[in-house]
Amino acid sequence: MKLTFCFLLFIVIAFGTLPMFAQMSSASIDSLVEKTLTTFDVPGIAVAVVKDGKIIHVKGYGVRSLNTKQKVDEHTLFGIASNSKAFTVAALGILIDEGKLDWNDKVADIIPEFRMYNPYVTEDFTIRDLLTH
Repeated sequence: MKLTFCFLLFIVIAFGTLPMFAQMSSASIDSLVEKTLTTFDVPGIAVAVVKDGKIIHVKGYGVRSLNTKQKVDEHTLFGIASNSKAFTVAALGILIDEGKLDWNDKVADIIPEFRMYNPYVTEDFTIRDLLTH
């Protein structure tokens, strides 16, 4: 039995990051997404292209369920499992590259209500510590 699932693809384009996507027409994006669905054997994808803080393309493709054949739209919710961990690390990495944070910053200095089981751990817990298991 083949497990069915929906796959979420966000294409977030920051100014200067991947300008080719921000300049693509909707038809070109549609074509790329259709190839992606086929290549990765994915039933449905939601895509958003954001440039300079403005959404320039948002659309759902394929189906959200192989059983019901309900179409994906811009409001479809997807289970993303542990991918949120990668998104979080990437977002923190961007903030660190921009000099807004450092891996060794204390979490309690940024989020004063942060508490762990022990005052010492609470006081010394760093951003780097947040990302370890």
